[in-house]
Amino acid sequence: MNLVFDQDLSNLQRAQRGLHQRGLDHIVLSREEMRIINLHYNLEEFIGIRELSDEAVAEIEALRAQPAAIGPVVG
Repeated sequence: MNLVFDQDLSNLQRAQRGLHQRGLDHIVLSREEMRIINLHYNLEEFIGIRELSDEAVAEIEALRAQPAAIGPVVG
C-alpha cells in the first residue's frame, strides 16, 4: 500500500501544476466524482460551515443536469 500512496503523492505536484495551465478551461468529472462533490457541498451546508453563493448553486445544478458519462458497452 505504501508504494501506491508514494506514487500518488509523487504525481500530485505535476497534477496541480497542470490545473494552473492557461489552456485549461474546464475539467470533465465522472459521475462518481460529481456525487462526492455534491455530498461535500450538502454536508458543509447542513452543518453550517458553508453558505453556498448563487454562483455555486448554479454550478451544482449544471453538473447535476449533465448526462452521466458511460463507458464502452461490453456484451
